[in-house]
Amino acid sequence: MTFKCANRFPPSVKLLGVHKPLSARPLLLLSALVGSLLSPNIGWAAEELRLEEVLVSARKKTESLKETPISLTVFNEERLTVEGISGLKDIASKVPGLTIEPFPINGGSLRIYIRGIGIGDVQVTQDTPVALYIDGVYIARSSGTSMDVAELARIEILRGPQGTLYGRNTTGGAINLVTRRPNTEAIEFAQVLSAGNQALLRSKTSVNLPLTDTLAFKFAYLTESRDGFVENTWLGRDDTNGVDELTARAKLNWQASDDLSVKTVIHLIDVDNGYDA
Repeated sequence: MTFKCANRFPPSVKLLGVHKPLSARPLLLLSALVGSLLSPNIGWAAEELRLEEVLVSARKKTESLKETPISLTVFNEERLTVEGISGLKDIASKVPGLTIEPFPINGGSLRIYIRGIGIGDVQVTQDTPVALYIDGVYIARSSGTSMDVAELARIEILRGPQGTLYGRNTTGGAINLVTRRPNTEAIEFAQVLSAGNQALLRSKTSVNLPLTDTLAFKFAYLTESRDGFVENTWLGRDDTNGVDELTARAKLNWQASDDLSVKTVIHLIDVDNGYDA
């Protein structure tokens, strides 16, 4: 059997009507030059694309997100700021398997489902299958869960049963709201004002005061008001589904030693959505 090659000669190009064979040496030199120029850039690009380490406390200890063997979604402080997230109602469409909706006749309460497990009622006598924690403190009922939280540092959503670390009321999952801790580094003050349609007015204030080298105090205050857009002809009101909300929190943190930290928190929530008579 005989094979014939159509082109047994080196490739050629036509320059001004003259055929000249291409030498392999210039091509090799050109490849080496391009590779030497791109190598530092490739290393720099890989360094720039490296993911920032995210620390979580989903397992009751501080560890890296990539080393946590839990179906977990985390919103860090940067993402919370960019996406304008200040509470649970703002993450309803951003987490796989999570459904959050307001209770039909009580906009101040939320019905939370993770992977289809939740509770449709918001009675004070019923525990929710999705446990909610604010700075490690268990929120036992759904009432008032639509509130915003000032000075949020992180939101952690744990999907699936978490009874080992979070108790029996976590058959659907658990949600951790973590706020910023007082620090002794410097005096800090922040004020954010927002306005929008339906006479929306929102104010968020935070103050951090270092008292000693180991003792710091932080105060956060958030208010929001908005007119309702549902008319209640039975009660003769046109402000149903409005917002009149106040959230305040005072935190005192004492770093007694490297291994001991004492924290005191006072939290106040007042929510009125215009559903009462």
